[in-house]
Amino acid sequence: MADTKIPVPRIPVNRGKKEASLKTVRAEIDALNLKRQISMPKLLLDQIHYISLEYWIIQSFFLIAAVVLLTCFGSLIKGSENILPPVCALSSGLGLAAVLELAKSRSCRMAELEQSCCFNLGQIWAVKLFFSAGVNLCILTLLLFGIRDQTEYSIFALCLYLLVPFIFSHVCYFFLLSTRRLSSQKMILSGTLLLVFLFSLFPAAFPKAYQSLYLPLWAMALAAGIVILAIELHRLFYSLTTGGKEFCWN
Repeated sequence: MADTKIPVPRIPVNRGKKEASLKTVRAEIDALNLKRQISMPKLLLDQIHYISLEYWIIQSFFLIAAVVLLTCFGSLIKGSENILPPVCALSSGLGLAAVLELAKSRSCRMAELEQSCCFNLGQIWAVKLFFSAGVNLCILTLLLFGIRDQTEYSIFALCLYLLVPFIFSHVCYFFLLSTRRLSSQKMILSGTLLLVFLFSLFPAAFPKAYQSLYLPLWAMALAAGIVILAIELHRLFYSLTTGGKEFCWN
């Protein structure tokens, strides 16, 4: 059969004018300020709106527990060896709310959705961790100054006693965050909270552990915990960019 298609004539292209037009367009685009600079306070305020009610309930629980421990039970628990263990145990649970909040990103298809937003998943996590760190710091400060007058220890020693369980509990929480799915994380994290809570009470069986003689051991434990936590956070955030087996997309 004969070809009945009507031939389409080729439109001549003036390559010189084309290059000149493209150059003009590129120059106008370069002249525009397309980068939107968002300040850190505005970014934090924006992400606060997306923090779940569960986070605020858990943090409020620990804040109320701290106030009750320091006021109602403060007069009943007398002696440095008696007041320190429950306060240290309370500090070990402060990271639970933040980790449960981050764990929501591992629910079905949630990671892909957050990764496609204006801010990537790593930035969203970083902002949430920064905000949660500020909240936890306020509660730790409340605990620190609340027990300062009830104990014979220095501020430096009290900081060590509070931060060691606080840091090591975060190591456990973030390890579970990178290895477990949301369906089982809440139960496992709740069980881990109970274990770190009991572990924080362990020095109460050895009152001499709070003596100034053992402060270097507490300092070394804190330094080791910070290093391990930094490695764990680096591994976790690196897995967000690679989507590897540590954090495979749902």
